[in-house]
Amino acid sequence: MTMAGYNGLTQSYSSASAFMIVILSPWEERTSRATMLFGILQILSKRFAAEIPEAAVMP
Repeated sequence: MTMAGYNGLTQSYSSASAFMIVILSPWEERTSRATMLFGILQILSKRFAAEIPEAAVMP
């Protein structure tokens, strides 16, 4: 689920903000480091930095 324009930190709306809720696979199916929370965040942070340099990804 995404909410384009919503800033969860300030609880305000801005065209430069977004909010996402990500549904992960069940715990028992996520056995590698890349499929666990910090691995996913690391992958997304690198991808956003490459594709959208001004993006800040926060858990």
